[in-house]
Amino acid sequence: MSGPLSSLSVELVQEIAAYLDTHDQAAVRATCSALSAALDPLLFSALTLNIRNESLEQDLSRLRALGDGTTPYSHYARDLHIKQLTPYFWNPKQDPNIADREAYCHSQLDELLKPALESLRVDKLQSVRWVGSSYERPSVVEILLDTLAKFQLRDVAYTFGAGLRNFSIPAVDRLSGPSLKGFQVIILGRPRDRLDPIHRLLHRSPNLTTLSLLTPPDIPYLEEIWRCLQSTSIHLAELTTNYVSIQLHDYLTSYTGLQRIVLSVVHASHDMADVFFQRVLPHQSASLVELRLSPRDAGHWSFGGHNVNIFRVSSLSRLETLEITLDWTPRDSYRQLDNDLARLLNMLPRLPALRTLTIECTIDSSLSSQELSNYLSEDGTETRVMSALLAAENPQPTKQPKPSEVCSGLHA
Repeated sequence: MSGPLSSLSVELVQEIAAYLDTHDQAAVRATCSALSAALDPLLFSALTLNIRNESLEQDLSRLRALGDGTTPYSHYARDLHIKQLTPYFWNPKQDPNIADREAYCHSQLDELLKPALESLRVDKLQSVRWVGSSYERPSVVEILLDTLAKFQLRDVAYTFGAGLRNFSIPAVDRLSGPSLKGFQVIILGRPRDRLDPIHRLLHRSPNLTTLSLLTPPDIPYLEEIWRCLQSTSIHLAELTTNYVSIQLHDYLTSYTGLQRIVLSVVHASHDMADVFFQRVLPHQSASLVELRLSPRDAGHWSFGGHNVNIFRVSSLSRLETLEITLDWTPRDSYRQLDNDLARLLNMLPRLPALRTLTIECTIDSSLSSQELSNYLSEDGTETRVMSALLAAENPQPTKQPKPSEVCSGLHA
C-alpha cells in the first residue's frame, strides 16, 4: 500500500472499509493490488444466488463461474442468500420458445447448482438465508439440502409458503447440528402437515441460542415447538415470535438467562398477557437487555395501570432497549393515555441501563374507519408522546409539561 495506508494493518483497513457501502468498497479496492487483497474478504463475504428470467444467461454464467472457482466468492463467502433459483416462465405450454427456455434453465440449474455450492469453503460459510418458492422443483430443493448439510452452519433462516396452502415444509432439519446457534423460520402460508422438520432441527441443535418463529396465528401444532424446546433443555438467549401460548410461558419459566425477547404483532388474549407479566417477566427480568412488545390491538399487552407495578418491582437493571405500546382511546379525551404516560415517565428511573425507548400507540379495534379518520384529522396525535418525552427530559422552570401532550406513533 502507498501513502498513509501503508502503515495500517489489513485488519484496520477492513474495519475502516466496513463503514463504507458496497459501491465505495469496490472503488477503494480498485485503487491498488494491496487494497484489493485487503478488501476481498469483506467485499465478497456475502453471496446472493438469484436466477431471473430477464437476466437468465448472465445469472447462469455467474453460477458457472462460481462452480469453476474463478470468483473470489468461492474463497471468502461467509453468508449465502438464496433469493430465487427457479424463475417463473409465463405459460410455456402455449409458446414453444418459452417452453424451450424453461427446459434449458432447468437443465442448467441441475448441472450447475451443486458444483457452485460445493465450491464454497466449508471453513468459511457460516449462515444461509433461503427464500423458498412454489416454483422450486424438488430436485433443486434436494440439491440445496444435500449440499448445504455438509457445512457447519451457525445460522439458518428460511422463509416459505407465501400465499400457499397445503404445502410441505422441506427437510430443514438436515441443516441442523451442534454448530447451529441461530434459526429463523417465517411461515407465510398453511402447511398441510405437522412441523416435524422444525422439531427435528431443534432436537439436533443442542447449542441453539437464538430462535425467530413468525407464522400466521391459526397454524396448528405450534405449541409443540415450545414443548420441544423445554424437553430438549434448549435455553434460548434470544427469542422473536408472534405466537404466544401457555406452553411458551411454561418454557420461558423453566430456565433463566433470556436476554432478548421480541413479541411482534401478538394476537394472544388478555389472559396470556397477564400470565406473561405476572410469571415470565419477573422470572427473566435479571438477565433481560432487550424487551419489545408490539400487540396487534389495544389490551393487556400494552403498558398501563394493570402492569406498571410489575415493571416497578421486577429487577430490570440490565434492560437497554424497551419497546412498548400505550393504548389510545380518543373517546375518553386521552385520559387513559395521559395517565399511562405519566406512569411510564415515573418508572423510567428504575431502568438505569436504558438506552433506547420506543413507544407506539395501539388503536381501539372497536373504532370504525370513519371514527378513526375523524379522530386523526382533528388531533395531532402523532406528536403527543414525543413532545411529552422531550419536555420531561428538558423541563422548563416556568411551565411544567403535561403528559397529555404525547404519542410517538400509531399502531393499527
